[in-house]
Amino acid sequence: MEPINLFKDPKRFGELPRPAKWAIITLLAGWLAHFTIIFSLFKDQFSDIMLMQHAALAFISCFVLLRLKNWARILCITGNAIVILFYLLLFVTIMGAKVPVVMAAMTLLNLLLFGASTYFLWNGETTAFFKQQSVKPPPAGNR
Repeated sequence: MEPINLFKDPKRFGELPRPAKWAIITLLAGWLAHFTIIFSLFKDQFSDIMLMQHAALAFISCFVLLRLKNWARILCITGNAIVILFYLLLFVTIMGAKVPVVMAAMTLLNLLLFGASTYFLWNGETTAFFKQQSVKPPPAGNR
């Protein structure tokens, strides 16, 4: 199978294994939910610089994962672990504070989205696919 480049041919997304598709979808949904949560909870405390830092993390995380390389999968698993720790702490903090139930539910939802993304990225089928995509094809003269 020739390597898939989703930036040149996004229609090939359908060729990805199901767990890889779910890893990408849950990662994108997690970052969208993240921005909803931080704007709802921290709208007055978030500076423009902090917002740009979070946007850069989200963009880089999604961009590298769409490269479909094994190093990107590992990087996203590591980043997801950090985000999961953040949301675990946030959820524990929210449960002790007088915050609307909707915010606690959104925090739990985001914890589940990043957890699901990590699960799908760790899946054996996804791992094998990303490793296969990372293999460099032989030079044109050696074929």
